[in-house]
Amino acid sequence: MKIRMIILFVSLIVGYSNFSNGETVDPSIQMSIKPAEKLKTSFVCMMNNKHFATEQIPVEVNGKMYYGCCQGCVESLKNNRAIRYAIDPYSGEEVDKADAYIVLNSDGSQNVLYFKSEENYLNFVKNKGKKNNS
Repeated sequence: MKIRMIILFVSLIVGYSNFSNGETVDPSIQMSIKPAEKLKTSFVCMMNNKHFATEQIPVEVNGKMYYGCCQGCVESLKNNRAIRYAIDPYSGEEVDKADAYIVLNSDGSQNVLYFKSEENYLNFVKNKGKKNNS
């Protein structure tokens, strides 16, 4: 029984390690090696940053289209600029959610990540979440 517990414990630790450089990657933003499919923006609540199986409520602000899952989200998107923007996890740049390259986070939830471009997303996947400092 003790051996099984030790094996399980070691397996869990090994599962979160990045053996290429010995660093641990934050599992909440770690992307799978295989790139995820770009999401259709109308299926994302841009207030809660979650992907849904159905289209969300469109919200036009300054000629751009955002989406919310309920009336509260719609009002927040209309009235709060900060909610309409996110930080690109790869570059650290501010990105307008209406223009973003949106993918599901690989954490098993319906949470999404917003990237300034497909190129930033692919670099993020390639570098396992770490910014390319070259």
